[in-house]
Amino acid sequence: MRKSVLDEMQLQMRNRIGNQAFMILFYLLLTDVGLNGFGVKWLQYPLNVFVIMVSTMFYYLIRILWAGAYIGPDSSIKKAARKTAATVITAAVAASVSIFAIWKNNTETQVPDRTSAMVLFIFSAVAIVVAVIVSIASMKQNRGKDQ
Repeated sequence: MRKSVLDEMQLQMRNRIGNQAFMILFYLLLTDVGLNGFGVKWLQYPLNVFVIMVSTMFYYLIRILWAGAYIGPDSSIKKAARKTAATVITAAVAASVSIFAIWKNNTETQVPDRTSAMVLFIFSAVAIVVAVIVSIASMKQNRGKDQ
């Protein structure tokens, strides 16, 4: 079992923010279902849930970074750089595999599915933005620790 590197205050803050983000996710999905029942469709089915989930996770990430509850006090810059590189590489590989799968399934007579391309683009862009934000936050926190 992995030992957490966060202190007690960071763990409690992270849990509190996570609970709030879960409740926001729940109410946004419930609102979306209710609006869909009344005939209001702001996006097609898989994309609307995806946008709600990504925006809620982005809110969660920004809140825990702002509260200083993402990275423990003993994380190193080298570890953060490796994690950032791994995340960017994973996002690039996932995008490449998905593009290949879309091209393989679509022949010249079929019209490509634009929703799949949009979901792929949003997923890859969000993964890269999150990696950069986490990298910047960890370097900022480590700079404050060294002084």
